[in-house]
Amino acid sequence: MLFLDWLDDVVKKFRSDGLLSTVYRGVDYFRRRIYSEYQRLKLGFSYRQAVPEPFKVLYINPDEIRHLQVSSFVGGRATYRDSTHVLGGDWDRPLEETDGRGVKPFEEYSRYQRSKQYIEDDRDWESIDFEDTDRINHKKQKIQKVARLYDKIKDEGYRSMRDIGIRRPLFPPEREEVRVAIGRKGEFIFQDGRHRLIASKLLGIEEIPVVVLIRHKEWQEKREKAVNNLEELDQKYRKHPDIEYLIQDS
Repeated sequence: MLFLDWLDDVVKKFRSDGLLSTVYRGVDYFRRRIYSEYQRLKLGFSYRQAVPEPFKVLYINPDEIRHLQVSSFVGGRATYRDSTHVLGGDWDRPLEETDGRGVKPFEEYSRYQRSKQYIEDDRDWESIDFEDTDRINHKKQKIQKVARLYDKIKDEGYRSMRDIGIRRPLFPPEREEVRVAIGRKGEFIFQDGRHRLIASKLLGIEEIPVVVLIRHKEWQEKREKAVNNLEELDQKYRKHPDIEYLIQDS
């Protein structure tokens, strides 16, 4: 099915944009997919039984995503969104303790704050402080996009990308779910899919699907303990969504 979806996308692209653009996009998709498979095999060789699975869906309460990545992995190296990775370092620590890539509370994110205010104040722009006048129309468009999604989810419920029918050539629809990282202590850190996350938080949705782009190396070590030496794993981690299924399957 993924190949047929890709072929259908190529045909549509050729009809709308011509040969050169079609070739470029086709090569780019193949490059991304090859990288994704390479990363999957690499992780499988490195971690064996506790293999981080690309596009594995976890179901969590959106309020469990309490932090936002500053200098998101998605915003930099594009291939991070095409697979899953295990990284060491201080990227999961508070921003002020790092050299520029760290985390801050999600509630301090300006788009979340302004979207919340806009929706709660009957969509009145006058109540919103934009702090500066730079790109106000662009900022308003983003907030309105959150508001439209808020209304849609309120009316129809929160639906997964697979249920919606999202198609991405050579990749499963799960690639487009809200994307998170998991820090060394199991904390969820937002990476991508901000509009869906903001809307779900404001609506008080109890559970949404997410996929994990990055796991801290120390967290991955805890996953390995869950499979290989469960008695050594602290009880508080055993019910974590990213570990519980490993215990059940082992």
